[in-house]
Amino acid sequence: MNRPLPLALALLALGACSGGDTPSPGVDWPADAVALTGITLITPEGARPDVRLVLSEGRVLAVLGAEDLALPGWMPREDRPGRFVLPGLIDRHVHLSHSGATVWVGDTLADNLRATLSWGVVGVADLGGPLWLTQVRDRIDAGALVGPRLAVSGPMLTAEGSHPCETVYDRDLCVFVDGDGAAQAGALLDAGVDQLKVALQDAAFSPWPTPRIDLADLAAICAAGPAAAHIGDGEDAADALAAGCDTLAHTPFGGPLSAEQAALPFGEVHSTVSALAGVPRIVLDGDDLGGPRYAAVPEAVLNNWAILQARPELLLDGWAEESALWAAQAQENLGVLVAAKAPLLAGSDAGYYGVPHGAALHDELLALVSAGMSPQQALNAATVEAALALGWTDLGVLAPGAQADFLTLGCDPLADIRCAQDIEEVWLDGVAWTPEALRSAPLVVDPGGLGGLCLTTADCGEGLACDRVHHACVAACGAPYDDPAACDDTSFCAPSDGLGSTDEGACLPAEPCDWRAQDCGPETYPQTCLPMDLDTSTCWPAGPRAQGETCSAAEPALRCAEDHYCSPVSGLCLKLCDPALDLDPCEVGRCRQTYTSDGSPWFGLCW
Repeated sequence: MNRPLPLALALLALGACSGGDTPSPGVDWPADAVALTGITLITPEGARPDVRLVLSEGRVLAVLGAEDLALPGWMPREDRPGRFVLPGLIDRHVHLSHSGATVWVGDTLADNLRATLSWGVVGVADLGGPLWLTQVRDRIDAGALVGPRLAVSGPMLTAEGSHPCETVYDRDLCVFVDGDGAAQAGALLDAGVDQLKVALQDAAFSPWPTPRIDLADLAAICAAGPAAAHIGDGEDAADALAAGCDTLAHTPFGGPLSAEQAALPFGEVHSTVSALAGVPRIVLDGDDLGGPRYAAVPEAVLNNWAILQARPELLLDGWAEESALWAAQAQENLGVLVAAKAPLLAGSDAGYYGVPHGAALHDELLALVSAGMSPQQALNAATVEAALALGWTDLGVLAPGAQADFLTLGCDPLADIRCAQDIEEVWLDGVAWTPEALRSAPLVVDPGGLGGLCLTTADCGEGLACDRVHHACVAACGAPYDDPAACDDTSFCAPSDGLGSTDEGACLPAEPCDWRAQDCGPETYPQTCLPMDLDTSTCWPAGPRAQGETCSAAEPALRCAEDHYCSPVSGLCLKLCDPALDLDPCEVGRCRQTYTSDGSPWFGLCW
């Protein structure tokens, strides 16, 4: 996808037209040209009936009405009588690397890509995710990976202890700012991100106090490059605008939005009602997880959501109920913004808790119409206007030279916005797919070598495995944790997708630390430096379990406290210690040497 327009075709599209979209007589049609006929085309201005859409080399060559030039007899026709054709949709706010589950259920990137496309979403902006998504973007642009066109922000710039790293430091998701906003923003831009994402605060999202980013840092970040601001309420929105951030990543939800606040000169406001409504819809409303809305959701994610339906007590106390109130407030504020003619764009926050990729953008279309937009305005917010905001001039509208990415629908979305969900075909680069076919489509066109992007190990060369946490081809290492010398001193042999049930080993990168010194940081987040093999240690989130208590390294509530190790032998938390020290540091028991499977001395535990 996103191939450049060939020069000859560009000249034909630009120079061989007269009278609007109509090619002049004597056009030398390309041999691969094909016409889609009998359709009603949805344009930014309305419905245009009886259109013939001529495609060539994955692009729109001509848009012809019934009165325009007749097509040559040799040109193949794809007749779709009575069908409505809509430009491919664009989601202005997603988290493509996130599954929507409340716990790690394994890698779902390939499923997320397929789900996005199967719901007719041909472009997305990822606002808060790992830097390796720039490789996904580049591979899609090069045609080596099938997926929606992608704009990437990389990790969120935020204050330590604030959104989205309130309790756990996720290095792929957060870059902490403290007086160095310009430098941190510049580093991300130098790393190749398309846009920055900055979290102003998290006053509503957590039931404990969280810091607010310094407004001087906020201004420095927004001066460094295009930035979207995560905000909670109208005061946040005004502060963001005053600091130079005119893109709001969310409709305010922390309280009523005044007409004066809604009329502020924002550049963009993303709808994102789905972000707040996802968990309540599943947990409180008992949404049917077997329904069509969830057809493209991975089984592991559906299992997580089914467990939450059955056991809502697993969520933070009152979270679902509070989220429902936020969703209602966001919907009300969306109406205020519509009335103020604010520059609203459709964004779903797909990948956030309970928010399915692809399907959630259709929820945003419904929310925009419920807020007072016409179906035409809502569709424009998810097509041409979103494309222009991202600088994608060949998406969002079907005109000569545009990429041939569009949907064929069974009914008129201008009459009923729900018809945008009645997708019979998704055309990508001028090739028609059914939504069902896209949900199992092969994605990788060009496998990678060491360090290259991968979705599965089949995408990597001989002797390599796919690190499905970071999506890079790395050295394979047999059974996870079995050989303490299988990987180099910057990685350790672990399950390739981070799940304890996975028996494919991959040399996953470590966060370097010293288990003797326990030098993980920052101090806001409880962490333990754990020895992973003979020459590699890594920082791991700590938990509440004390010496001698049962534990699990995977479940947050059962993780051991800082500088403790969950023993796989006893299943108990034991304090780490160094047997080489002259003075025994243990308060419980004594420091006893542990050994690797080949008998090499490793580290000590108090018991």
